[in-house]
Amino acid sequence: MIHLFWNCRGLGSDTVVRALNGQIREHRPSMIFLYETKMKDHRITRVIRRMGYFNGFDVAPVGNAGGLSLWWDDLIQVDVMDSSKHYIDARCSIAESHTMFRFTGVYGTLYRAENEEFWRGMIQNFSPDRIPWICEGDFNEVLWDHEKAGGAAFCYNSPRYLEEFMNKVEIMDLGFNGKNYTWRGIRNGQLVEARLDRSLVNASWLSSWPNSMVTNGTWRGSDHSPVLVKFGFQPEKRKKLFRFEAFWTKEEECRDIVRGAWNVDRDGNPLERSNSKINFFRAALINWSNGKLKNRSRQIKKMADQLGVLQQDWRGHSKEIEALEVELDKICKHEECYW
Repeated sequence: MIHLFWNCRGLGSDTVVRALNGQIREHRPSMIFLYETKMKDHRITRVIRRMGYFNGFDVAPVGNAGGLSLWWDDLIQVDVMDSSKHYIDARCSIAESHTMFRFTGVYGTLYRAENEEFWRGMIQNFSPDRIPWICEGDFNEVLWDHEKAGGAAFCYNSPRYLEEFMNKVEIMDLGFNGKNYTWRGIRNGQLVEARLDRSLVNASWLSSWPNSMVTNGTWRGSDHSPVLVKFGFQPEKRKKLFRFEAFWTKEEECRDIVRGAWNVDRDGNPLERSNSKINFFRAALINWSNGKLKNRSRQIKKMADQLGVLQQDWRGHSKEIEALEVELDKICKHEECYW
């Protein structure tokens, strides 16, 4: 099973939506937690449907800032127990095994003046849990000096809000694979990077899923990278139904296939001949599209992998990264007609 969480910095951005769709098509997460959606509920519902999900819970942004959205598929049953502008707290059940777990998606405050109030509220509202519990999101805090590069030096004398919260509710950092940092930005003309997004779990979670794995993904469309959490079983991919895709009409090869299939003589009465031709050109279109899409998917994956490698050293490859991001978004924009 896979969770995806991401500070997307606005679902109104076409680039963000394309990047999110790429993550969904590659990994098909059973649960998605997005923060800083900057989008009202009715608009998010349309995005959820467009991405192939039908279950969701949203916390509206305050003005043009914030906003949380939790999506899940039919493999999980979700009962939201509490929510605020900073978190969504839910009890979940895996449909196939009826295994219970707790999910808490967190979006920490951006403002230093609110830090004490925010963390006091987190400590008061949450307590240790006996069932498996995963608490993930953007905590806007770093724990150690190696989790930050650039900008002001890390100070151990500052309040240790996140560490205090973790100790109080008895959860621990799940670690990560991939990039060292999940956020980057320019502060006072200098590139600053930090690991602000993370997954925290309790002992019961580790006992149930000891092989849980966190991967920090590739930046696209946001100054935060998406983060994937894999645990438990991986559901089998379902066989896709045939659908005539909009982008096919823009391809001359598609028109040739349809003409060729329809002009072939078939035996039987008019209805039988029509059905035979439809079945024939459907099979021909599937074969043609699979080959074309696979080539394009390989190209997208190759470029995304290359982008991920370059982002390991942002300072040394900033111009290459910027150019590759633009090129990758162009190709993904063409893919929009498909999905």
